[in-house]
Amino acid sequence: MERDGAHAEPPAPLRVRARVRRRNAVALLGAWLHARRREVPQRVFPLPVQPARRPLHAPVLASGHDLLRDLPRAFPQWRLTGLGVGGLWLTPVFTAPTNHKYDPSDYYAIDPAFGTAEDLKSLVAECHAGGIRLLLDGVFNHSGSEWFAFRDVREKGEASPYKTWFFKLEGFPVDLRKVNYETFANRLPNHPKLNTTDPACMEYFLGVGEHWVREAKIDGWRLDVANEVDHRFWRAFRERIKAADPNAFILGEIWHDASQWLDGDEFDSVQHYPWRDAAVRFLRGDLAPSEFATATVGLRHAYQLAANPGLLHLLGTHDVTRVRTELGGSSAKSAQAAALLLTAGGVPLIYYGDEIGMEGGDDFDARRCMEWDESKWDRKILSAHRRLVRARRERPWLAWGSFEDVVVDDDRGL
Repeated sequence: MERDGAHAEPPAPLRVRARVRRRNAVALLGAWLHARRREVPQRVFPLPVQPARRPLHAPVLASGHDLLRDLPRAFPQWRLTGLGVGGLWLTPVFTAPTNHKYDPSDYYAIDPAFGTAEDLKSLVAECHAGGIRLLLDGVFNHSGSEWFAFRDVREKGEASPYKTWFFKLEGFPVDLRKVNYETFANRLPNHPKLNTTDPACMEYFLGVGEHWVREAKIDGWRLDVANEVDHRFWRAFRERIKAADPNAFILGEIWHDASQWLDGDEFDSVQHYPWRDAAVRFLRGDLAPSEFATATVGLRHAYQLAANPGLLHLLGTHDVTRVRTELGGSSAKSAQAAALLLTAGGVPLIYYGDEIGMEGGDDFDARRCMEWDESKWDRKILSAHRRLVRARRERPWLAWGSFEDVVVDDDRGL
């Protein structure tokens, strides 16, 4: 964790969106944290970019069927909402049988539904030409049941050289119907749990991470279910990725206190779900202003001072109920939510469609297609997002300045 150095510009807001036709979730990150770690005293996981770089001031929205080919062609269309976006996070694009692609069958191949490896390279180049960074989603906690190593175990049983690559195989033959092996979540047969402490398994996935950084020039990884993977793997992963590109960004999906992953030897950043939980409860009226203030003070003190300016604050992702739905469909409360998010410290992340008032329940319902009919947009919510994003860009201290609750009044709801 680096604490020395000079101030740099704060990160731009983030935007997240889901793949149209529910094929894949696409997240749009705002510009990375702007300087090398040694130059930014307040960032634990700054995406290390040259300080002279400026965030892109054009939003990005996915469109079309062939994701990787359509994204560059749709750049002009993505400027519709007028939000500033400096990065693109794609949930898994590797070959997999499901729509969500979190059960990879080939980590070295792009799913034909999205295009080819050459399409990915072209997309990265197009993004870089526009000042956008691109992040891929790494699924290294579990594989898919059709991945070659798990297929080999299913076919060869105890004779398979890959049997040690998986956790708790309860016996042979491995049976998809009985699920006699450990999986992600609750016995999901197509998500066999990986044993990344196995040297050969570890080396395979370190190679996957390095491959796409070197070959496609991606700018880093968002790491799925990161808290369930061995710390030694993440330390080795960081070394391998940073050796390939010292400026690569490593973002972990952690839903709780992530202090142990932010000591400077694993992740550059994590998604700040605890802040979301407190914010949504406050906006719903489940927390009084004083209780919300107490909760957020506790969250700020949960991390070392240098970590807070880099935490990815969020209200929505493809894994949670949309914020407007959480708030009973209220347009006014949704605008208030945007104000909380875009005046919080760190890096704000806006889920695609939240800026126009889209709704959606938990899980798949939160991944509805983007609403392109502008007559259905909530202009008040969109205007609030635009003003707040502009205000944030004009006031760099909103990202890295200290935070203090000046007024807390339960009687007036302030």
